[in-house]
Amino acid sequence: MRRHGPTLATLLCVAVSLPSLADAQTVADAQSVADSQSVGALLSDLKRWSPGARSYVCPAFPEAVEPAADDRARAAQVASRAQEAFILGDLERAEALLSEAAERDRTSAEYAYQRARVLEVLNRPELALEEYCRAIALGGEKLGPPSATERIDSVYESVRPRLPDRAEQAFAAGLAAADGARWAEAIESFSVAVELAPSWTAPLYNRGLIFEHVGAYQEALGDFRAYIAIITEEQATASRQRFDG
Repeated sequence: MRRHGPTLATLLCVAVSLPSLADAQTVADAQSVADSQSVGALLSDLKRWSPGARSYVCPAFPEAVEPAADDRARAAQVASRAQEAFILGDLERAEALLSEAAERDRTSAEYAYQRARVLEVLNRPELALEEYCRAIALGGEKLGPPSATERIDSVYESVRPRLPDRAEQAFAAGLAAADGARWAEAIESFSVAVELAPSWTAPLYNRGLIFEHVGAYQEALGDFRAYIAIITEEQATASRQRFDG
């Protein structure tokens, strides 16, 4: 099984005495020892969405496996509790319950759509876009109104203008370099994007993954800590805005 998603928990437990590969030449030399399986896992984990692109392209999703009867029934119960939490205004709990329901029944477009709607209200546009896309992939194009496609267009437009052109260009260059296993070049490009758009988490996250891949654990740890800090602050800001509103 490939490494899936963020390795934050592992990295944040790494001792600070682990080796560091700070200079670009050492990072470049590490390319020769990367095996194809780990490279494939790395490339699949990279965040590739740029909020400045003209249109949002949904990611590919693995084929959903039919759940066991007990899991399907449990998912329905959890989703019902999520609806209650939403009505009571407990959006964080509603989102957590819908996440559980969607995990138990990965074939349900309805759970993905409902979770996307809650994530949108929670001001988490990247996750909302992903869940709307998941709903469409599961055959939920007609859910709503509004439809998942309409919400994707609206959410995407609300976040698209945030980034400087040079940051987006550096981000794209970083992805191209990573796809070619040019790790030092990818790190350099993602670093430019981070410098130009410090609140954009995707290049920071990607740089952390590559640092981890080449063995620069201290640098990876720093990037993932910064990533968590930004996400945490965004969530706190969204919570304050809802409370103040």
